[in-house]
Amino acid sequence: MSQAHFTIIVPVFEETAALAFSNFYFTQRGLTPIYALDSKRLARRAEVEKILGRQVAIYQNPGNCIEASYRNLASLSPTDWVLRVDCDEAPNVQMLAHCLRFTAHPTDAYCGFDRDDLIWRDSHFERLKYAPLFVDTQFRLFNRTKVKFINRIHTPGFHIPQWKLPFLPGWNAPRSARLYHLQRIFITPQHRAEKLARYNAAGQDQQFNRWLARPDASFQWRGFQDAAFTQLFAQWQAAHTP
Repeated sequence: MSQAHFTIIVPVFEETAALAFSNFYFTQRGLTPIYALDSKRLARRAEVEKILGRQVAIYQNPGNCIEASYRNLASLSPTDWVLRVDCDEAPNVQMLAHCLRFTAHPTDAYCGFDRDDLIWRDSHFERLKYAPLFVDTQFRLFNRTKVKFINRIHTPGFHIPQWKLPFLPGWNAPRSARLYHLQRIFITPQHRAEKLARYNAAGQDQQFNRWLARPDASFQWRGFQDAAFTQLFAQWQAAHTP
């Protein structure tokens, strides 16, 4: 799959546990993202590059969250259109195809995609059941020359005048174009503590702390229908399970 009109950028903080699958997933899709290491994590550069098998970019980040340096992150892209994907996320095939179509013939400066939180149980995925009317829309595809960057945590990283949480489904994208969130599969207790400390330093609302700290069993989960993605993850996991 070509990405001629946009560039995938994957920022890297502490998420080295998820890097191997991220690299595997994009390789299977025929894509080569830019993995961008936070400038305060240079001590982990050798570890990250060993996992990826190639050099990483470095982006200057004065803050404790991605949004604090979104302009710097976007400046690494050779194209004006940027798709940001975190280490513990994977865009499905429909999302990647939509990004290709949209950036070839844009009708706006950004796109928002619905995100599914996943867990892995007994060789299959399950999807978090959200409260009624809640949609976890993530604005990840944007034209860096046409947005106004902002540095507040838990925002898209740029200004969206029409954004009214949490009642906004996919924006400029079909509902089938989805972003899969694998945080609960890969996060370790140490990583969780580091992430909470970093987000708290950036001014995170305490409700996010409670959300991240809740055990999987306290949520309701439902079926997940993407058989091809499930098969790909099972293939990767089999090769990485002792």
